[in-house]
Amino acid sequence: MQIRFLKYVAFFLLTNMILSGCQKVENTSWDSDLVVPLAFGRIDIGDIVPDSLIVADENQLWHLILNENLTDFDLDSLVSMPDTVIRESFVVPIVGGPFPIPNGQEIINEEENNLIRVNDVELREIRVQSGFLEYSIKSYIDGYLTCTYEIPGVMNNNQGVLIETTTEPSTGDIPYTHFGSIDLSGYTFDLTGETGFMFNRLYTHLTISTAVDAPTQAMISGNDSVVVELKFVDPVISYARGYFGEQHYVLDESVDFSEDVNFPTGILNLENVRMNLNLTNYVGADARIQFNSLFDFNSTTNNQVELAHSPLYQPINLTRAFDQSGSIIPTSIAFEMNETNSNIDAFIENLPNLIHLDADVTINPLGDISDGNDFIYTANTLDAEMNLDIPLNVGMHQIQFVDTLDIGSSVELSADGHLYLNVDNWFPFTATCDAYLINEQGYLLDMLCKNQSIEAATETNVPGTTIPTHSTIDIAVDDQVITSFTPEHKIVIRLTLNTPDVNVPSGLYTSYKMEFQVVTDGTITLDY
Repeated sequence: MQIRFLKYVAFFLLTNMILSGCQKVENTSWDSDLVVPLAFGRIDIGDIVPDSLIVADENQLWHLILNENLTDFDLDSLVSMPDTVIRESFVVPIVGGPFPIPNGQEIINEEENNLIRVNDVELREIRVQSGFLEYSIKSYIDGYLTCTYEIPGVMNNNQGVLIETTTEPSTGDIPYTHFGSIDLSGYTFDLTGETGFMFNRLYTHLTISTAVDAPTQAMISGNDSVVVELKFVDPVISYARGYFGEQHYVLDESVDFSEDVNFPTGILNLENVRMNLNLTNYVGADARIQFNSLFDFNSTTNNQVELAHSPLYQPINLTRAFDQSGSIIPTSIAFEMNETNSNIDAFIENLPNLIHLDADVTINPLGDISDGNDFIYTANTLDAEMNLDIPLNVGMHQIQFVDTLDIGSSVELSADGHLYLNVDNWFPFTATCDAYLINEQGYLLDMLCKNQSIEAATETNVPGTTIPTHSTIDIAVDDQVITSFTPEHKIVIRLTLNTPDVNVPSGLYTSYKMEFQVVTDGTITLDY
């Protein structure tokens, strides 16, 4: 198997091992013709790769473990609720007028089952994570009124919303208006209406009387009214129960890894790669998934590889999850792919920075088999997760990548001399090294070294055990280079690595390490 490069493999290559671990000696000065140590360090794979990405097996061989959530299918859109306005006008049930009405006299008593549209699904209950209820009561009546507006289905701690206010007389055609707002975070909506058997219906009850302690009697005509307006603003639903209907979704989604990947050139050989694709349903509704394609893309090579695994492209039925008092018991299906039942080797060897999925998703393909008791907790819906296990048996040929090194502001070079990079290598890889200086715009200033060799360690009969080799890279330092050694500039290192035989992978073991030391001689003044 030959590939162009793999995400995170750059962590295991030689440049990071040299550059990531430099530790400079502090508060020390030299003005000397002698060999002087400037920096030293030790790196092994466990030091430079997060524990979450690598695991050693029983033979102390490192495995690269990658877990990626490809998509959550965005099923929380099932119960997304737009801003909703309920506006009701309540007219006094008399004819003619105006008539004086005694204090304390009830003039309006109305009940309503208001329609709440939530994405064309039939809901009985919702819980709101965030949002507001803004309300207003406008009185076009010439009198002091006591208004009581009950919304028993909008509850917090089992207490329904109760809006009470006393309005003042209107002024001609200009109503007296009372405003208010309620933070709905944590509220539950009962949408079964007055009967308890409806759906998407919010029951309200309005009673209006002339105020008991009004200073004057109200003068009311038959065309007088009170207008109540409810506005649900930015509601975010955390839970819903009802019948979600037979919903169809087209999934056309790409997962971009470009920010995490540094693509070099060359040929890399891996073996025994395994991948699991896990589909998990956290929703209390049946789902059917039909994958049309699943492919990856390498933007460096413009190469695309479609994953070949025949069971993946058959209709996949995921039964509904179960809700045990708020604890979700999901259902799942796993597809295990290896080199014998799929083209996972070619898929991974393409070293993708992008994975694309094309699928059709149907919710409730069998209809309302729950009798209106589908449920969803929008924090977890339906997702697809990819788990990769890549044993770090690698064969490399002409693998190249680039890294940069900051120049310390405390280094001052005053004359010609040499810098030496001494490397003791326990990794069984050879490498050649180029190093050059660039300015802050990225333009080349000076070539420090080119095609310098770093020798591979010698492998023994015991897997994971090597005899280290010593390599020294001599970097000449002249007046031109000295002038270019400023904090604004950087050193760019380009490494080309090879294993003894690209077709015979070598393992990366826990015992592998690299120790290095930077020294100088000549008449060079340095201040740390």
